[in-house]
Amino acid sequence: MHVGSWAADEDLGLDVPEDCRSWLIVGHFPCAAAALNPADDHIYAFSYDGDGKPVLMHRDLESLVRSLITLKYFCEEREENEDLPPEELRTRIDSFDRLPFSEEASEWNRRYEEIVDGIF
Repeated sequence: MHVGSWAADEDLGLDVPEDCRSWLIVGHFPCAAAALNPADDHIYAFSYDGDGKPVLMHRDLESLVRSLITLKYFCEEREENEDLPPEELRTRIDSFDRLPFSEEASEWNRRYEEIVDGIF
C-alpha cells in the first residue's frame, strides 16, 4: 500500500504532500504509519493524528528492522531481568541509528516512555 491510498483508505483526513503519496507503507506503529521513500531510502513516520507531513524516523529499512528486532530482544531480556534499565534500549538502537529518538514526539520515544512507565 502507498501513503496516498493509505491516507484515503483509513479516512484519516490527512493532507499528505503530493511527493509522498507514492511512498510504500512498510509498517504501522500504534500512532503512526512507517513509509519508505524510495528516492533516499529513509523511513518516515506519518502520525495518525498529525498534519500529514512526514517525520524522518530511520536512515533506511535495515535500521527499522534492526530496531524492531532490538526492541523484541530487549523486551525478552527484561522479562528475565527486571533490573535492565530502559536506557539500555536507547543505547542499543542509538549505536546504529540516532534518528529513532531524535524527534521528541516520535513513535520510538512514545514506546520508550511506555517501557519506563511499565506499560509496554
